[in-house]
Amino acid sequence: MPHLESARLKLIPLTYELVKAAVTEPAETGRLLGATVAPGWPGPDYAEVLATKLMAWEQYGAPEDWGGLVLHKGDNRIIGDAGFHGAADPTGTVEIGYSIAPDYRRQGYASEIARALVDWALARPEVRRVIARIEPENLPSIRVAERLGMRLVATHEMLEWELCR
Repeated sequence: MPHLESARLKLIPLTYELVKAAVTEPAETGRLLGATVAPGWPGPDYAEVLATKLMAWEQYGAPEDWGGLVLHKGDNRIIGDAGFHGAADPTGTVEIGYSIAPDYRRQGYASEIARALVDWALARPEVRRVIARIEPENLPSIRVAERLGMRLVATHEMLEWELCR
C-alpha cells in the first residue's frame, strides 16, 4: 500500500512497529510518526483488527496489507484508519473499510480518504470492483458510499454497495 494523500489527509501504510504500538499504547503510534493521536482512536472494532494483524504478522511475517492510518495534515494527528479487507479476490473485488475518531466525524474526512482509496484501487489492473458492507442504521457510512458513486446491490443483515470499474 503506497502513501496516499488528499487535500487534508495522508494515509500512512501500516508497519509492524505501528501496529504493535497501536495495540500496546496508541499514543506511541503517534510518537513514531511525530504526530498525536485523536481521542477515541483506535475504536474497539479496529483495536480488535490490529490485535489480529499483530498476531498474524508475528506468526507468518509481513502480510500484503491494503490499509493504513489516516493522518490529518493540518493537525498532524492520527484521526482514523482506512483500507481494504485484504487484496483483491479472484473476481477482482476488494472491500473498503474506514473509521474516523469521534471529534473528526461529520467533516467529510471519511469520504475524502475513501475517495483516495477507491481511485487507487480501481487504477490497479487486478481490481474490478470495490464493495462496502454497511449496517442499515449506519447512515454516515451510507452517505459515504453514495458520495463515492456506489450503488446498493444487496440488502440482507448488511447493505452491500458496489462501484465497478
